[in-house]
Amino acid sequence: GMAGMAAGLYNDGTATLTRVTISNNSCGSTIEGNGASGGGIYNAGTMNIYTSTISTNSAGDVLGHVSFGGSGGGIINSIAGSILYIENSTIAFNQAGQDDVDDSTIAGGLRNLSGGIVTIRNSILANNAAETNLDEVAGMYIAGNAGGGVDAGGTIPISYSTIVGNQG
Repeated sequence: GMAGMAAGLYNDGTATLTRVTISNNSCGSTIEGNGASGGGIYNAGTMNIYTSTISTNSAGDVLGHVSFGGSGGGIINSIAGSILYIENSTIAFNQAGQDDVDDSTIAGGLRNLSGGIVTIRNSILANNAAETNLDEVAGMYIAGNAGGGVDAGGTIPISYSTIVGNQG
């Protein structure tokens, strides 16, 4: 379905996903000034993801709908203090789509807002895309900075992982 955020899964408590696939979800916003966030997962609490796949999800105007500032096509870790732990998982083929002229599209794969805590271990971020003329970051975005596959404005432990083929 289409929603302004969390088309696949919204968490504001504690959640653990084990051997789960979240795919083919799309969120878009038609309200001016509101961004579409977290096509696959919108985390505002504590989430652990093990041996799972987050793929082919989208946030923003990737289906021709009016949208403003799509971010976190696969996952958004949305608020200060939210915790996201990812292990033995794949985040791939997600997309943050073209947005309005005045807004940025950020992070096809994973976006972590300032103050969020993310740890990634033995996982793959691959072939995610962000499409925009402004801030584009395909793999992962950390609030306050912009970069290619990974842009870390804070400390994000990433170990034994592959980040490849992401496009901005």
